[in-house]
Amino acid sequence: MWFNAGWQPWMHRLVGTGAKEVSLEVDWAHVEPNAPASGAGSASPASPLYDFTYIDNVLKRFRGTGIRPVLFITDAPRWAQGSG
Repeated sequence: MWFNAGWQPWMHRLVGTGAKEVSLEVDWAHVEPNAPASGAGSASPASPLYDFTYIDNVLKRFRGTGIRPVLFITDAPRWAQGSG
């Protein structure tokens, strides 16, 4: 993953462009890969149903850069998709 190895040159180049925003895709299928059980507390982002580790790590890299990350949620998990 780019935030573990090799992120510094990428971030340095991005900051150097003078960019004020960056678009980041969040694949919801990775955040919530399993269907919640009936009655599960899915309203809280702290719920163990969600894994925000990757997103949190990426967003931490933008702190203090002056660049505002804009998140685009994509790709619903298979369990959340209807037929067809």
